[in-house]
Amino acid sequence: MTFEALAAAGVPGFKCFLVDPGIDGFTMVAEEQLRRALPHVSRTGLPLLVHAELPGPINRATDALADADWNCYSTYVQSRPDEAEVAAIRMLLSLCREYNFRLHIVHLSTCHALEELRAARSEGLSGKCGDLPALLAFGCRNDCQRRDAKQMRAANSQPRKLREIVAGTPRGDDRPCGDRPFTLSSPQ
Repeated sequence: MTFEALAAAGVPGFKCFLVDPGIDGFTMVAEEQLRRALPHVSRTGLPLLVHAELPGPINRATDALADADWNCYSTYVQSRPDEAEVAAIRMLLSLCREYNFRLHIVHLSTCHALEELRAARSEGLSGKCGDLPALLAFGCRNDCQRRDAKQMRAANSQPRKLREIVAGTPRGDDRPCGDRPFTLSSPQ
């Protein structure tokens, strides 16, 4: 089924991962695949929801930790650097400028992309970012059974992201974006 046919059938948006999600039935897409899909996504007017992490920084970090104890929570945290998300966001913003599609960055968890997102907002790019409000409020547990790198980075970015929200950054939720410039969102 084509993107256009899915849109006509009533889907609210499209979702993808830029890194292997580790979930059966889901796969990752690379920039070349996005470039082939984005003209179609743009024509539908529907948002593309993206789990924004690139594999390169994760692979480099993982290689550097080859001799580390993978039973330790801190090892996993080190294997998912902010750079993976920042590089993905930079790529996505560049593609958004090129293809003029509605972008939703799912679970923004690093404060290191805030300046670029502010610039995208000032350019009028259409998009939205969701965050992890529970982690902003409660931090992250030292729990080896629940390995979610985005949650870990959110905990590390907690103070700065809270300042952004308190400073009046528009708030929303993780539902697909509307036709407005980039906002950082946090469900209330």
